[in-house]
Amino acid sequence: MTVVASLLAAGCAVGSRDPVVTPTPDEVLAWVSGPDLPTPRTEVAAASAAGKIFVAGGFTGDGQPTDLVEVFDGETWTSGPPLPERLHHAALVGVGDRVLLLGGYRADGSASADVYMLEPDGWKPRRRMPVARGAHAAAVVNGVVHVVGGATGFSGRPTLLGSQHVYDPNGDVWADAADLPEPRDHLAAASLGGFLYVIAGRRLSLDANLARVDVYDPHLATWTSAPGLGVARGGFGATTWGDRIVVVGGERPDGTIAEVEALRAGQESWTRLPPLPTPTHGLGVVAFGTTLVAVAGGPQPGLSVSGAMRVLAPR
Repeated sequence: MTVVASLLAAGCAVGSRDPVVTPTPDEVLAWVSGPDLPTPRTEVAAASAAGKIFVAGGFTGDGQPTDLVEVFDGETWTSGPPLPERLHHAALVGVGDRVLLLGGYRADGSASADVYMLEPDGWKPRRRMPVARGAHAAAVVNGVVHVVGGATGFSGRPTLLGSQHVYDPNGDVWADAADLPEPRDHLAAASLGGFLYVIAGRRLSLDANLARVDVYDPHLATWTSAPGLGVARGGFGATTWGDRIVVVGGERPDGTIAEVEALRAGQESWTRLPPLPTPTHGLGVVAFGTTLVAVAGGPQPGLSVSGAMRVLAPR
């Protein structure tokens, strides 16, 4: 078994309810290549659940959105049930052993409010979001799904969104929550220590990237500030990896971004991890067992696609 296969097999062996353990600070991390996604694409949605990685939607190389879902089990990629419609800039989160799809942009550029849970027999509709949105962020905090930011459309004159809504997947119920301090799209969100971290993003334009990080306390229903990123970015991926949040890639006016940054709770600044081998935006980033996986995305700003899987793990 190759080094990559061993790492990914270890990731697959970790159950969806087991804690994901990150390497200790004295371990040396490095990116290695994993099996390529069969269909190269960008602006994908990705999540891990039940010992698998799910990559959904996005743009293919012909510039068209897709309904493709591809699933990685730690060794190989297979085709999953296609999305109910072609979507890009959607959000995908793992909820227990299942994955939940939220919103995104349709082929005509309009934003969707639809929500679907992937069940054993395919995607099943859930209660729609209160607001249609794409290029938004979603994360699960204490079993509750938080959806924030995004915009009302992909073309024309979209409006930035600062609203936050929370979803109880057990009761299939939506509720309002406190708005973001600053509306933005192409942002990311992650859960750490029972708090929601909303990271960077932009104001509808590559030249309006942000570095700010806002933290929401679900118990107090209040926002506070966290240390800002070292690199302002939009169109990137982020996830919780053990006891830290890791931010990967993105794009800006002068190109795509390779820098990777991490923040542990209580830290006063973000630290640098090894950069991506190829700067990339529109990628999926997930924790998978003891590894961090970055998959797909575009190596150049705008429409460019890749199927590359990159795995960050102890060397």
